Amino acid sequence: MAAAKTPHYEQNVPDTVYGYVAARSQGGVPMTEARRFESAAPFRAEERDRERAKEFARQAGLTVTAESRLGFSVAGSPTAYEQLTTGRIVSYEVRQRVEMSRERSVTHLDIIGDRQPEALGVGAAHSARDPKCAIRSS
Repeated sequence: MAAAKTPHYEQNVPDTVYGYVAARSQGGVPMTEARRFESAAPFRAEERDRERAKEFARQAGLTVTAESRLGFSVAGSPTAYEQLTTGRIVSYEVRQRVEMSRERSVTHLDIIGDRQPEALGVGAAHSARDPKCAIRSS
């Protein structure tokens, strides 16, 4: 069961995309770049960093739906994510084992473009005013 590594640009992206935004962590290393995961504590963000990142996401057009000390879940249009990241949302297919041990293709989303991480399903916000944010789309 191999995962597709190339996004399919022609596929439709939903009108509303749900994701997760993580503000700059206290430990200084984003979850997407961490090597060890013994505790969530280093990935927690200071309240002022969370508030700045949350405001930046709202200014881009995203709606905050829930939050924790690690970050917050958001919903919005692909255009809002594109404003936040300067990237573009695309979809890609992955063969996955699903219920009753069957396999099928499942559509996932990614943010691609300049200064975006190579990891599939992860994006990075870019602004001189905002702490670095990691965005996970779902």
